[in-house]
Amino acid sequence: MLLLSTASLKWYWLHKSFILAKKCGYAWLDLVVDKTNFDSLDEQYLKSLSDEFQVPVLCVSPPDKTMEKPKIDKIISIANTLNSQMVIFSPPHITDKNIDFYINYLNKVKKDTLK
Repeated sequence: MLLLSTASLKWYWLHKSFILAKKCGYAWLDLVVDKTNFDSLDEQYLKSLSDEFQVPVLCVSPPDKTMEKPKIDKIISIANTLNSQMVIFSPPHITDKNIDFYINYLNKVKKDTLK
């Protein structure tokens, strides 16, 4: 089974990514949320693409390593709407001075999503 990352088709519209995934036989997509591509933030549009092309979004990834509560919440919301099986977060960068937020908030998210 094959998974296609939307990051590999960054310059295409998401609609085109779903078309290519379907035509090329990919079983799933990894949706990389891109703050410059508003379609990647539109949960209902993403759900309609997934349903139309019958290509589920297996995982959702943030656009970069910076972690903030609103960004994490939005990514979790997208993943829930799409019934994704996982969310991919990169560990804090070595130059990050305070990783307490990252550790504490992701642990809370993990507990909340496992209920």
